[in-house]
Order: sequence, then structure tokens, then C-alpha cells
Amino acid sequence: MNCPVCLSVFSEQQAFTLSGCGCQHHSHCLKENISFHLNNGAIQVACYTCGVALLDSDIHTVIGESEMGSSILARLKRLRVQKADPSVRFCPSCLGPVPGGDAKRQALSCGGCGQEFCFIHSTAHPPGLEACKLYVKEQEKNPDTLLSLETIRKNSRPCPNTSCGTQLERVGGCNSMLCSNCGITFCWLCGKQISEDSLPVSKIGRYNKIQHEAPAPKAPKLLPSPHALNGTPSTHTHTPPSSPLPSVTPQRITTCGGTLGPIVVLDNSWTQAVKCLHHFEYT
Repeated sequence: MNCPVCLSVFSEQQAFTLSGCGCQHHSHCLKENISFHLNNGAIQVACYTCGVALLDSDIHTVIGESEMGSSILARLKRLRVQKADPSVRFCPSCLGPVPGGDAKRQALSCGGCGQEFCFIHSTAHPPGLEACKLYVKEQEKNPDTLLSLETIRKNSRPCPNTSCGTQLERVGGCNSMLCSNCGITFCWLCGKQISEDSLPVSKIGRYNKIQHEAPAPKAPKLLPSPHALNGTPSTHTHTPPSSPLPSVTPQRITTCGGTLGPIVVLDNSWTQAVKCLHHFEYT
């Protein structure tokens, strides 16, 4: 079987069959794919062949019981709790869930260990609303913070889902973007939400920059003088022919005298040619 991710051939022993959809994947690449999405804040991972959501049992089996795997699965559990109840934050000391916070009620206290922390900034500053306000003012003048904000502004774009707005960065691949927070798909170039059944109605095509922005036609260039190609400066005036030449396949051009030797033409779409004192012919 061929892996669509690493493009290698893998055996039955290296394959993992997903319980939800029955698709078979290269175990190593499937694990890397799941780990990548979960480490980037996704709360669900889909099969990259058919798009069906992976079952938790498959995720647990593929990730494994190693220390790193346990950490990834624990983070997934916390993210799902916060997704279900946005008022929940996890205690930075004991990792226990602490509900009831919001942008106005920022001071939280863990019922398990008594740790006090901020709903927004965790333990970045001492407990209390005044300490929180002071911390925000300091960060607004912090050069590192300003640089980070500018980097985010330049390299990321917000999810077009009005109820989400998560800043997302494209690190490679095509222009189809999947929001790790709300799960919608959108086009990186035009910013519109897309799906397999409905594409944005605009001059912008499907994920392809050439279709999105048709490049301005380039002005045709005259070929350099054959004398210059031969190392001799040219004093001749070259003018384009009265009518453009048709597209031709790569050919050789020779002079009638043969002193310049054959010149290989690499451009298959000549629209102009030079006129010189020498007579040129196609061979």
C-alpha cells in the first residue's frame, strides 16, 4: 500500500485500520498526523482519506501510553472540557478544573489546592484585579510583546467564523485552511469559508493562486543579438516582424553563413523574432 503522506510503500504489519471508517493508514504517519493536530489545539481529528472523525479509542491506541502520548491525551481532555464550558480554567498547580471565570471575573481560586490565579493570564502576575490591570499596561509597552503582536498580524489570519476569530498561521501546503478551534474550512487567499459542495462565488478559484489572481501579462522580450551571443557587441538595430510567429516546438536556428553555429531555442511560444543582416532559417 502507498502512504499519501510520506509516499512510501508500507506493509500490512505497518498499517493501522481505523474503526470508524475502515481506512488503512501508515501507522507512523497516522501517529504524526494525530499528534500534530492535537498539539495545535484540535479537539477532533479526521481521517485524511475520507474525512470521517477518528474514534477516541483509535486515537488512544495510535498515540500510545508513553509519557508524551499521555501528555497529549491529557491536553485533549482539558481542551474538550474548556470547549464544553468556556468558563473553565485548569489550575496551574494541580491541573484541576476551576469553573466560573470570565473576562470580568478574572480572579479564580482552585478548590482542590487553594492556588489563586488569573482567568486570562494564569500565574503571570500576583492575584488580584489591580495586579492584572498593571500587568496588561506593562505588556502594552513591552518590546517583545509588541514584536509578537506584529508577527501575528503579518503571518496569521483570523478564522472567518464570526463566533470564533482564532488567529491561524499557514506553514505550508495548499491554500485550504482548517480552523483547529471551530473546525470550519476556509481559503487562505480570499478568507471565505469553503466546503467540497460550495466554493466561494468570486473571481477567486479553488485554492489556486493562479486562479485567484491572474498575473498581468508580461511584455514580450526581443531576443538578444546573435552577435552578442557570440561574444561580439552588436551595432545592428533589431525590430520585431510585422506579424508574430506561431508557437513552435524547440528547434535549432542557424545562420546562412554558419559562423555563429546552432542556437537552441528553449521558448515554445515565440511571439517576436529579431531581424539582422544575417538570414535566419528554421531547421
